[in-house]
Amino acid sequence: MGSWTLWAADEVVGEVVGAELDQPWLFGSWQPTKAFEAYRSLFEKELSLLEFAEERWDEYGRCYEQIREVLQLMAPDGGVRDQ
Repeated sequence: MGSWTLWAADEVVGEVVGAELDQPWLFGSWQPTKAFEAYRSLFEKELSLLEFAEERWDEYGRCYEQIREVLQLMAPDGGVRDQ
């Protein structure tokens, strides 16, 4: 348990507080920063595609990779999680 931090380069995008890891999921309370607004549309798109991932797998995969290219999830111990 602990806080995981989402980074874009050297800027904190948000934090998952009280997080519990259940591979591949991370459960906790999401607390975005103002920097999250620049990425909100990517997450909204990914969420909408996830519902139809089997039918639109290629499109979902491209969206997920876009997120991975610009953001990193850092564990409470400072390690970077391979999303």
